[in-house]
Amino acid sequence: MRLPSIAAAIVVLPTVSACGGGGLAQDEAQQVFQAMYMVSTAVSAESAQRVTTPSAAEPSTTGWAVEQDGDDYSFAATISGTGLWTGTIELVGSLTMSAEHYQYEYDMVFTDVESGGVILNGVTGMSLYMMTAADGSMEQRYHMFGDVVATGAVSGTASFDYSMDLSYDASTGAYVYAYSGDLGGQDVSGMYGSGSGAGYGVGY
Repeated sequence: MRLPSIAAAIVVLPTVSACGGGGLAQDEAQQVFQAMYMVSTAVSAESAQRVTTPSAAEPSTTGWAVEQDGDDYSFAATISGTGLWTGTIELVGSLTMSAEHYQYEYDMVFTDVESGGVILNGVTGMSLYMMTAADGSMEQRYHMFGDVVATGAVSGTASFDYSMDLSYDASTGAYVYAYSGDLGGQDVSGMYGSGSGAGYGVGY
């Protein structure tokens, strides 16, 4: 069950959405891709920690409103970046965590979110679905979409909708991953996220 504050925040999302369309040059799209990588990775990691710790259920002390039903969590927060990114993100989402299954869905409003000199404003969403076998093998799909206005090191308006699919075989140590989709008119299949030297994708 979602919190009333989450439902209210979702209604607000379309009113602050950046205009879709536009386009970016290949190098500009790469910079936005890297910025989105850093921000989404940090946000997903913080969310998992905040949502599943007892103190996270106390909005007065953490700024997070959390509701739990077994392995399922619903939450809302306004967070400010202090490290890999700066700016403010209004976040509503859901998270499911168990030994075999990890899944989240987020809706986010970016306000002056900066990473690597790229400043992003707009409405975005991301989701991740991951299944893990008893031997550690894994199947994962990450999806990111939205519309942002980029300023700073990059100037332009970009719609984006891209995914990363990954499979890992624990018995051989081999993994296969691939990006697909579009960011600002550019194919993301050859792009890379800063800090993803192992080949794993955004938000993992």
